[in-house]
Amino acid sequence: MISGYLYKPEEVSNVGDKEWYFFCIRGRKYRNSIRPNRVTGSGFWKATGIDKPIYSVKEPHDCIGLKKSLVYYRGSAGKGTKTDWMMHEFRLPPNGKTTTAANVFPNTKENIGNYQEAVRLIYPMSYV
Repeated sequence: MISGYLYKPEEVSNVGDKEWYFFCIRGRKYRNSIRPNRVTGSGFWKATGIDKPIYSVKEPHDCIGLKKSLVYYRGSAGKGTKTDWMMHEFRLPPNGKTTTAANVFPNTKENIGNYQEAVRLIYPMSYV
């Protein structure tokens, strides 16, 4: 398992695809903190909102996961320059686990809103 948070988008984009999927263990910024560490060698992934719940399509429509959108910035926090790279982070509801599935892609019209494939990667078909 690699940490997709440690790589700049340009480092994984050399593979040739338009988007990439990673399973990541989300590290902590500080030892006794719940804040995630999303810093790369030359930038960082910044969250762009709150976690969005993902619900089961079958009754009783329980929350089976969470989705967070992030944008990649070059430079240091507070002085970074926003790029066109986005990440959708998918994880299980809060239970102490920190493993996530991440979808990294350039922010283009053809890629926006397509996250069902990543959801299928981490949730059994019987739940989605």
